[in-house]
Amino acid sequence: MPWIGPVPRRPRCEHPHIPQHVIQRSAPGRSLFEGHCDVDLYLSLIGEACIKQGCDLHAYAFATHEVRLLITGRAEGAVTAMLHSSAQQFTRYANRRDRSLGTLWYGRYQSCLVGGAKYVLDACQLVEQSAKPAVADGSARHAPWSSYACHAHGQAVPWLTPHAAYVQLGMSESERQIRYRQRALGSSETGASLLRHTQQGCPWGSERFLQKLGRAMGELPSPRPRGRPRRVLGTMLKSLSLFFLTSWATVVQTP
Repeated sequence: MPWIGPVPRRPRCEHPHIPQHVIQRSAPGRSLFEGHCDVDLYLSLIGEACIKQGCDLHAYAFATHEVRLLITGRAEGAVTAMLHSSAQQFTRYANRRDRSLGTLWYGRYQSCLVGGAKYVLDACQLVEQSAKPAVADGSARHAPWSSYACHAHGQAVPWLTPHAAYVQLGMSESERQIRYRQRALGSSETGASLLRHTQQGCPWGSERFLQKLGRAMGELPSPRPRGRPRRVLGTMLKSLSLFFLTSWATVVQTP
């Protein structure tokens, strides 16, 4: 039976001026954040890298082992360069803090493009809901653990650039904050859908956005269903059985 080799990685779907939902996780046995100081430092590193690489940070949330961002790059590759720069600097800090060596992050970051006002606002809220403070007195709805305080209460959060979809919620800051607090996400399937698209690198958004993106980038990847299709699995088992049966028959017939 011929060796097929490793399955190639699906290339990242990136496009300038389109927000990306990003998930970065820590390596097994490592913690990213152990308190407010860690979060403050990482947020400042992201902010400085955004300025340097040309990115706009729209929403963020931090947990002990995970980072989630909604971010737009103004040039192709800007988001990748920003994440690489901030991750390298924070790894050096975390290794000194933990008296450890090696990587802090688990593999590549996961991402997907997000488009359409409703989907961008959904992504903002889903990102902020994922915050899980590492300290007992930390609140997921207050800085620095998430950007919710900025969008819902007008708290000044450094490095944050509200997306146009948020700005269009109202004429004044207070009106936007009220509408953001009152906004409902709908079913729990919304979060599962965003997560699945992010894990598989597939664009997530309105039909109009996907059609426009398809014209600009060509054929777009679509999310695969969970699990292995039954027919494919059955065909593979039949092929393997036939292969071993043929090999056994050849051995038996050999003098």
